[in-house]
Amino acid sequence: MKYGRRFLRDQPQVVEQIFEETGASRMDSVTRVVQEIVAEAGSTTSVRLLEPLKRWQQKIYGWSSQKFYGEALARVVYISDFAVWIPWVMRLKPSAENKRLAALGIVE
Repeated sequence: MKYGRRFLRDQPQVVEQIFEETGASRMDSVTRVVQEIVAEAGSTTSVRLLEPLKRWQQKIYGWSSQKFYGEALARVVYISDFAVWIPWVMRLKPSAENKRLAALGIVE
């Protein structure tokens, strides 16, 4: 998440371009998932986000336990990618839910 915040601070135009390339309907879906996971975690700390992220991956990809190293590595990559998106979505995709989470002190 530190990388995501730093990248957003240093290159906001690139993040905006990524959002544009992602498309409005996909961004709505991404935003909803980020908000749900952050709300469930009650925080944006790695320790609190890990279990909700693992449950989400299980639901979406059917991953519960990895059978071999490549599956475990894929899970790490997906979680890392997701973590980069959290500060982007919370700052660049303003919504009532993001404001509510910020008011509760769950996100910055």
